[in-house]
Amino acid sequence: MGTQMHPDHDDRIAARLHRALGFAQWRLGLRPAPAGAQALDALDPVDLPPDVSDPQQIASLEAAGPLYLARELESAQLLPAVELITGLFTGGTINQSLGNVGQKLLGFWRTRHQRLGPTERQTLFAHVFEEPAFTSLMQALCTQMASTMNAWQPPIWQPHGYGQIGVGLAGIGVSQAAQAVADFLAGRLAGMATYAAGELIQNIRDGVEVLKAPEVQTAFNVRGMWALVALVANQRGLDASQIHAHVERGQAGQLILTWLAQAAHTNNYTLDPHDARSQAVINAAATWLVQVPGDTQVGSAQTTVTTSTAPPPAVPAVPSMVGSIGV
Repeated sequence: MGTQMHPDHDDRIAARLHRALGFAQWRLGLRPAPAGAQALDALDPVDLPPDVSDPQQIASLEAAGPLYLARELESAQLLPAVELITGLFTGGTINQSLGNVGQKLLGFWRTRHQRLGPTERQTLFAHVFEEPAFTSLMQALCTQMASTMNAWQPPIWQPHGYGQIGVGLAGIGVSQAAQAVADFLAGRLAGMATYAAGELIQNIRDGVEVLKAPEVQTAFNVRGMWALVALVANQRGLDASQIHAHVERGQAGQLILTWLAQAAHTNNYTLDPHDARSQAVINAAATWLVQVPGDTQVGSAQTTVTTSTAPPPAVPAVPSMVGSIGV
């Protein structure tokens, strides 16, 4: 049953999201490495020269993790919530003072035509992560990754068209599954998709600052940014009970796809469950599997929030505000 999360838990999820967004921008070359990045990375270079058929496509895989995080946050209604709130504010529906936050809302609204809109974002996500193929490939990869915890053996060298790939005997399945995901994504991440990843992550960071503002939360009579996002989701007739699942799934998928990008670049798909950084990737795979319902096509252009029979979190309604701009 969906229930409203305790504000402390809400804050912890927001803090993890902040770190994930910083990590995404670092991987895209948009900011210095955040604190603890090496622990998250699990991607130390190995003494193996890359030998890939298309280095440019392999390099473009760096955008996959940030884009996947952005897709799941879109399904969680994060940016749609910010866009609706800024519309209410600029339309005069929110008539109480928001202090300095009001300037952020005005800035977000004034630059709306310089950003990808909701339809453009959905089109981009649907193109890069075409469903149901992408989820099927990710399920196969995550299943293989999770299985290495109990079946790992020391690495061997396995010949492959891209070069010599170092994998454990139990990791041959990981290598094959990872290459399938990399091949699926590589050609879809050229050009606009790579550029859009950096823009989307920055837009999300800006949106989080708006949603975290106590003045905005007070205006809607909620406490916590996720309660505010849930309010908007409910008002749009969407299931708010899956918001946190989308956030957890996005963070897990981001780490897995970041590992995949460097694994493809170095031709090294080794996962050693005795190594702390490999454990982080394996645990992310297990988390991703838990958070993805077996009967759901995640992230399709037609679906923004996973359907569930569980009731949404109990959050206050503000039909006069939402109705005033026709949502």
